[in-house]
Amino acid sequence: MNIPITDRRGVRKRESGGGVWALPASWLYGLGAGTMKALYDSGMLPARRVPLPVVSIGALSVGGSGKTPFVLWLARRLREEDVPVAILSRGYGGNGGATPRVVDPTHPDAARDGDEPALMARTLPDVPVIVSPDRARGAALADGRGARLLLLDDGFQHRKLARDLDVVLWEAAAAASRGRLLPAGCLREPLSALHRADLVVLMDRGQGPPPAPPIDVEVVMNAKLVPVARQRLLQGTRVHALSGIGDPESFERGLETLGLVVTGATRYADHHAWRASEIRETLDRANGEEADVIAVTAKDWVRWPRGSGDLPIPAVFDLAAEVEAGDALVGRVAGMVRGGSNR
Repeated sequence: MNIPITDRRGVRKRESGGGVWALPASWLYGLGAGTMKALYDSGMLPARRVPLPVVSIGALSVGGSGKTPFVLWLARRLREEDVPVAILSRGYGGNGGATPRVVDPTHPDAARDGDEPALMARTLPDVPVIVSPDRARGAALADGRGARLLLLDDGFQHRKLARDLDVVLWEAAAAASRGRLLPAGCLREPLSALHRADLVVLMDRGQGPPPAPPIDVEVVMNAKLVPVARQRLLQGTRVHALSGIGDPESFERGLETLGLVVTGATRYADHHAWRASEIRETLDRANGEEADVIAVTAKDWVRWPRGSGDLPIPAVFDLAAEVEAGDALVGRVAGMVRGGSNR
């Protein structure tokens, strides 16, 4: 895309990895990750099992892999199957402390509970979204709320909680890392960690499905992230893309696939807490480009500054997961409840 881009992500840019320090830091990171893996694999650090079946949705890469849209897709499908499901999140970025809590779906507080839990609660008000850094305590709260199945959001690296199914999303940035760990690449664990996965999903973020992982894993389905507008916009509407997400490029490409004209983009770090002054600066930039409206993701919208009447109302887009042949996965997960797993 040949558009003017204002990049405010700084040192937290997802593709960061330059500098002479990156490879040594990556080696040290890998040493720590490998030590933790060995402790869990040997049983020296045990995984705690809870009374509910647990399905983890995670990724090997950091940021932008589509975990939240995939969790929302699976939770919605399970509710259609009358499965009492709850979503369990650590509440990354929230300041609400360690006490397990259910996110209020009517008035979710992204500052307290994190933007992704707030988004999930608002999107699926009939599915309890529980925030708890201690996932086992969160599971107990879900059990008390009548859940019979837990979806663990971003849970692949959280091995303190035992799970019945590990679903891992694999996307282009992970493939492009060529096995490099943070900060030299975007991987949180070595590629060999994928052997723990029960299912690997190839996630298309708008450039086609990524190549399969270069190790022997079971790839069972493809999925794609697509933007869905919450309001009607005419073909040719000029938009300035403003985002604080892990993969802003896929959002910007997605806007073009909807027939919109992207005049420019402003990118902030993932989970960025918006200030009114930043929105006004972006509005000035958009006006200079003769854009009709600022476009944001639903995840950005839950962090939008409230109480400033002069701020523009943006065009809001959900990032939805379209999953090919997903019925088999839904049936497999629903069967954990109907078959009495862990009960």
